[in-house]
Amino acid sequence: QGHLVPSTMQVPGPVEPSSSQLSQPTHLVNPVHRSPRFGESSDPERPVPLQGAAASDEVVEQQVGFMDSGSHEVGYYNVKESDGAYDQGDTYGEELNTDTAPTMDQRGIWGKLMDWRPGFPTHDQTEDLTEEDSGFGNEITDTAMYVSQAAHDFPLLVLYSFLFFVVLTFTSIFVTIIFARQSEAERRAAGELVAKDLALFFEEQFGKAFFYARALSSFATQLPEFQALATQVASWEEIVSPTGTPKRVLSPSAANLTETYNSIADSIFSQQSVNEGAINNIQFAPAGVVGYIHPIAGNEGALGHDLLRDPNRRDASIATIRERDMIMVGPLNAIQGNFLVIGRLPVFIDEGLGGIPTQDTVMFPELEGQQMVAGKNFWGFATVLFTWDVLVNQSKITDVEESGYIINVTKADRDENGTKTDQITSFLSSKHGVITDGITEEVQTGAGPSWDVTVQPLEGYRPGWVLSLSVVAGLVSVFVAGVCWAAMVANAQRKKLIDSMLPKKASRFLLRSPGKPFVEGFQNVTIFFSDIIGYTNLAGDLSPFDVMKMLNEVYTEFDRIVAKHNVYKVETIGDSYMVVAGAPERLEECEAAARVARFGLDLLDLVSRFQSSQGLTLQVRCGMSSGPVVAGIVGTRMPRYCFFGDTVNMSSRMESTGVSGKLQTDIQTVRLLERSEWAFSIRQRASRGTQIKGKGKRTTFYVEEVLGVAGTSLAAGEKPLVTIVRVPSSDEEVADARSILATNPNKEASAQGSSRAGVYMKEMAEGYPSHAALGKGVSTRKA
Repeated sequence: QGHLVPSTMQVPGPVEPSSSQLSQPTHLVNPVHRSPRFGESSDPERPVPLQGAAASDEVVEQQVGFMDSGSHEVGYYNVKESDGAYDQGDTYGEELNTDTAPTMDQRGIWGKLMDWRPGFPTHDQTEDLTEEDSGFGNEITDTAMYVSQAAHDFPLLVLYSFLFFVVLTFTSIFVTIIFARQSEAERRAAGELVAKDLALFFEEQFGKAFFYARALSSFATQLPEFQALATQVASWEEIVSPTGTPKRVLSPSAANLTETYNSIADSIFSQQSVNEGAINNIQFAPAGVVGYIHPIAGNEGALGHDLLRDPNRRDASIATIRERDMIMVGPLNAIQGNFLVIGRLPVFIDEGLGGIPTQDTVMFPELEGQQMVAGKNFWGFATVLFTWDVLVNQSKITDVEESGYIINVTKADRDENGTKTDQITSFLSSKHGVITDGITEEVQTGAGPSWDVTVQPLEGYRPGWVLSLSVVAGLVSVFVAGVCWAAMVANAQRKKLIDSMLPKKASRFLLRSPGKPFVEGFQNVTIFFSDIIGYTNLAGDLSPFDVMKMLNEVYTEFDRIVAKHNVYKVETIGDSYMVVAGAPERLEECEAAARVARFGLDLLDLVSRFQSSQGLTLQVRCGMSSGPVVAGIVGTRMPRYCFFGDTVNMSSRMESTGVSGKLQTDIQTVRLLERSEWAFSIRQRASRGTQIKGKGKRTTFYVEEVLGVAGTSLAAGEKPLVTIVRVPSSDEEVADARSILATNPNKEASAQGSSRAGVYMKEMAEGYPSHAALGKGVSTRKA
């Protein structure tokens, strides 16, 4: 319809009503009271037909009519399309009876459309899209698209978030490792304390054994009756027990010393309260034969045991003689049936008091004839025996195991130099697990095999939560980094949105000084206005969605030109587009005027080539003016950066009094363009001046073209470019007058709105019938 209908002749907005809607309309509209549609005259006395595209050069006749609900009169006229000419029938306004009135089917689709005025849809098309896009899967898709777009728009925030994630992850893992090491150190300290306590317990018990053995040995070396026993043992009867253990039977004189020995041993027991301890018994073994045991009860099987003749005991006995110190043997199964730990101390006496020389190679071939102690002979052994189960119970090993520790008690043999060998025997090991990283404490047992107590928690000293906590820390870092990224993106988007709506200095001022007014003045800026001609009718004829879609397309192109020329977009109100140069960023006044002029010319060039996705073409008029203004933020809700001053009004007047496809300006701006770095072609609009509302007649100009950079030449030998301002020729003045007449043919047309003037102007330019020929209506043409 009109000059805005696409070439496909698809009528935008309304669709054909159903037969039920047309056969029984809920209301009928009198064309006198109905607001005009796009392409119709506002005068009900001069209806203008709607035209469709003919399929061929044949004449197509359509019946178009309307019904007046008040008079029940039906008026119609015939429209004959042939090469754009039409004539109106003579039946318009005649009273017709129902017999002669055309039926609904006879009137055709155009008559139906004239009777049916569709209202706005109950919901936007975007709601349909929203309903179609609902669902969890689409939410994930939308989120992914949002993240992708945000990453594309703010790549540095992605880098910052990644670095923050890396730092946070390493920090959390580092802290986790520190806590793990601290926990491990605490556990090791506790394990070391447990191991030391156990080792100390065994050392105390073995220290008691050494004390008791030394006490007994003193009696053997000082009492004559005991001193002689070592040399008497050879006369004792040798026997073999039923179990094959070699033994000797004490002589009567030796047996008489049993009571003396018991009294001595009992005094030691009573003094040290040994009966409450783990010591099972203490023994005297002159010449290696166990002749005296206290207490004897339960240990009778060991009486008379010949250690040097017993192959299971000889090696340990010879080792004790060689070391000349106490050696702990066991735990082992004793011949009396108990599981014991045996501590033997060799006893040496002066050669003159008796004893067995260690140089005797028959008796001690292992010693190779060496005298172990100078001037002394071997007397025998003072022995202390511990019950292993009682010793373990008294050490509280079971309690330690129940508290979550694994314990292992081992012994390692020593070489000739007293160094531990690799031959290790474990005789106490927890059943709950295997020690892989335990803490070991050595038990001081004398010169014999080395005892070691190893302790380890069930879960080990290294915390098992290190890996899981590191994973959790990583996930938390991802979450925190994601939240921070989202917050930074939201803040960046908010700043980007505010900066797109307000100048940066204004937005920063509002953030730092909320509630305070922001006002600044500018000595000279250049303001630009543009207006889409025919927008009022366009908005009334198309659906709001289609109007919004078209405006978005054209304003998107306008915004690109704004960015190209680095001018400031102030606002858009409907079809009005406003930009300024020289504010908010201050510019030299001539440069500001040149930027706006070049912007306006590029905008007009774009509009001349523009076609929307619906096939619509546009016409605009533009105006610009220069002068002082005051700018500031107005309001607290949805604040806007606005300009105030007579320069704003003058710029708006330059646009409203302009014509389609022209950039109109005033003398002040022309003077600035003449001094700018760019050369322009400028023409005065009319020698008699232009009537400006509130200003009277003013001389205005059309900025027609950018010639180039001032002072340069387009070709060799040509004069440097300068801004050219010329007066209009008589033909140009006539053309301007016709344009003004086409734009504002009379006061009534002027009152209808400036948008309709563009329609008249284009029709005049394309040679359509004049306004006088068509009356007061707006003519239509083929798209």
